[in-house]
Amino acid sequence: MAFTHRMAQEDGTTRWLSTHGELVRDHREALPRFVVVSLDITASKEREVILADTLIERDRLLAQKETLLGEVNHRIKNSLQLVASILNTDARRAGEGEARERLEAAAARVRAVTSVHEMLYRSNEVTTIAFGDYLRELCGNLASGDAGIAGVEVHCDPAEVKLPADKAIPLALIVNELATNAIKHGLAGVPDGIIKVATGLEAGDLVLDVADNGIGKADGAERGLGTRIIEGLVGQLGASMSTSSAEPGHRVVIRVPLQIE
Repeated sequence: MAFTHRMAQEDGTTRWLSTHGELVRDHREALPRFVVVSLDITASKEREVILADTLIERDRLLAQKETLLGEVNHRIKNSLQLVASILNTDARRAGEGEARERLEAAAARVRAVTSVHEMLYRSNEVTTIAFGDYLRELCGNLASGDAGIAGVEVHCDPAEVKLPADKAIPLALIVNELATNAIKHGLAGVPDGIIKVATGLEAGDLVLDVADNGIGKADGAERGLGTRIIEGLVGQLGASMSTSSAEPGHRVVIRVPLQIE
């Protein structure tokens, strides 16, 4: 027999007891005795109550945090959309030329960040993003935007992995810059242009591979703003970058160290 019960005392306090009882024989011929032992477990019960209350409060605070983070992502997304709209408006007013190209490029960078916050807001996760789904969406936007206008196809082959937002956003910007550079330079005037974007997991690293079938990168070519942005983002991620010929075209491989569960 074993049970737990409360005992109300005369002073109005309550004690918790754990009671155990069993039959005991001294030897075969002796009559059995029923032995009961009660232990005061009030302190343990009080700790259980405190722990339960603490867990309830933790869950409440976590739910509140997720709600707030979701709202923050929504507000950031709306603000960035406004910035992108202003940049596009200024680009149209600037007419043809370098100023317009720079404003349009800035708007594309803002949209790349906006789409990350949009996906964070739409998903149940508020701090991580399904990067495979996001990369497919980003490639689709490129295909229907600058790449489509230039007659360039965008092929996407992403690994299914969840990334924290502080890694997803720089990677999104890197893909955007690499695709933009390929469209403007490597694939300019090239018929049947193709940009291939792929990711994979190797030895705890996320490997981003972006290649095109264009004219390649000329030796001694000047480092433009896009290249400097990419190099800065690679450094921010603690990643490594290598470039090579895609025969034909240009290829960039970036390895990002990850702690993937």
